Amino acid sequence: MEISEPILKFRYRHDAQASLFGKLLLIEGLKDLRLKCKLIDLKRSVFGRPYLESTNIDFNISHSGN
Repeated sequence: MEISEPILKFRYRHDAQASLFGKLLLIEGLKDLRLKCKLIDLKRSVFGRPYLESTNIDFNISHSGN
């Protein structure tokens, strides 16, 4: 998944910024865990939940409200 593609679909700028910030936090978290995954490895389940095939780590990215 390319970072900019889904972000550009947001109607409001603050929603796009929150989405981008969530992805940047995920990248930093993967670095902290010393995983060899990249954001491009991020997939979505049929329910839209993000996952990384090469790990067994469960996570979710949420960015609503404050």
